[in-house]
Amino acid sequence: MTSAIWGVVAGMALMFGASIYLRQLRLLHRPDRRWTGKKR
Repeated sequence: MTSAIWGVVAGMALMFGASIYLRQLRLLHRPDRRWTGKKR
């Protein structure tokens, strides 16, 4: 594979991981009422 393809794949992986990471941070800081009642 060429470096360009690897660059696109790496970029998509970083964007995907960052979106999930930001979602987890938001859930930790602002927990929804749904699963906070279940866990606590």
